[in-house]
Amino acid sequence: MAKKKSAAVAFLVFGGLFLQYVMRTTITIAIPAAVEGYHGLYTDLEDIFFRWRGGTNKLVLNYTQLEVGAIFGTFYIGYIPSRLLGGHLAFRFPALRVFQVSLLVTSLLHIWAPIALGYHISVIIIIRILRGLTEGIAFPAAFTLLVEWLPSFTADRARIITTVPIVMYLGFGTGFFLNSMFLPLFGWFSPFALFGIFGILWTAVMETFNCVFDFTQGPTEDDMKDMVKGRKSSSTESVKMNGRRISNNTPIPWKAMMTSGAVLSLVLCEAALKCGQHLVLLYAPTIFSQVGKRSIVEIGLLSMSPPLLVAFILPITLVIIPNLSLTDPPRKIFNSIGFLGFATALMVVALKPQFIWMAIFLAIGLGITAFALAAGFNMTPMEIAPEYATIIRGVSAAFGTAVGAFYIIFVGWATRDKTRNQWMMVIVTEACFLCAAALLFIIFGRSSVQPWARPWERAGEPPRPQLRDASSADRLVSPAESLSDVLEATSQENIQPDMDDYYAAYKKGEQKLQ
Repeated sequence: MAKKKSAAVAFLVFGGLFLQYVMRTTITIAIPAAVEGYHGLYTDLEDIFFRWRGGTNKLVLNYTQLEVGAIFGTFYIGYIPSRLLGGHLAFRFPALRVFQVSLLVTSLLHIWAPIALGYHISVIIIIRILRGLTEGIAFPAAFTLLVEWLPSFTADRARIITTVPIVMYLGFGTGFFLNSMFLPLFGWFSPFALFGIFGILWTAVMETFNCVFDFTQGPTEDDMKDMVKGRKSSSTESVKMNGRRISNNTPIPWKAMMTSGAVLSLVLCEAALKCGQHLVLLYAPTIFSQVGKRSIVEIGLLSMSPPLLVAFILPITLVIIPNLSLTDPPRKIFNSIGFLGFATALMVVALKPQFIWMAIFLAIGLGITAFALAAGFNMTPMEIAPEYATIIRGVSAAFGTAVGAFYIIFVGWATRDKTRNQWMMVIVTEACFLCAAALLFIIFGRSSVQPWARPWERAGEPPRPQLRDASSADRLVSPAESLSDVLEATSQENIQPDMDDYYAAYKKGEQKLQ
């Protein structure tokens, strides 16, 4: 039964995240269509939908390029703080309820978005900020559900958590495809209503599963035992200790951390990649429309190729690369492949602004970033500072998202005349940003524990034992709760304790002195 519950949770969570990313694509392709005066085949539906405007004139948006950038970018005003809020809500309330509320409110706001677009820019900006607030709380709730209902071992969680980016890119790709199908038939506003209804229905599906399995109460002890039954060794004690960490009262070395070249290089890489992702995922339909001068169907179909290529390459890299022994040189090589490959593709787009070249190299450029995500900067926080990896990850994600949000608005300002030269300048600027980030990671990037990240040296203690999972390339390394955790881990395949003998000897000597 526990395995069925785990499968149901994964199905519901991934389905909800998939729909949220499908909904994100709608506005990126609907605005260029509405600005260009594109209407569907069955135009009577548009008259009915916008009857409040009076008359039978079709709604054509007249937003400037800067206003379009503001509409795209203001989403992150709510999204960034809500990631922190979501973690608190998922801790205080059942994570399933938080996830359901996020999806339901997001779907309702999505349905109202075209009316807000036709009314005034201030209304759609408010809708976008609220969308950011509601979508941001979904991720912490989703991870809480996945961690609760999956076997409490490093490798299993690593495989599931690394599946989330694949779901994200599949959502983007599928969203562009579905938009290109429905826009020509029912108009630019139709996907808002369609995907919003799908989101509402999915919350009902989640509630149906909850009535059967009662996910809101969390897994019972019997469920946890059943989930780890396939392992060579499991015990009630290890199940109860799931998720707990050794307390550490030593102060966090904020100054050393924030001035470390290893940390700053990966933070810059995060920001550069976010900007590139936003350029391709948000502005690709606009680029194809204003530079390529293509129909809305071609725009939608070709905009889906970059995210789908990433979703195809990521599983391959996640299967091959974790089996390699990665130290500083390989990490920098894979990171350089991702960043410099993306930059090269963007330069080709700038030099060859023909439609077919843009479509091919935007897809190749974004797809090749999978190497940086699977084996580059994205994997180093746990290696340079195991004790503070979550802090580094939070800082890099927040900074990268904030820079990406400002970059979205900057693109709208820089392409205000919608000329080819302006778009080429934006693309070249992003390529230079990617090259600079790759170069700094080559110089300052590290994959070994940094001196400031050894709290035991400051506290006069030996290094804490670490449970290292070889099958996931140390992606999710958790400190052992006690020696019982270490002994438990030694009997499991592919998991070995680090410095356990030294730690055990130290503890025994300390007890004798006392």
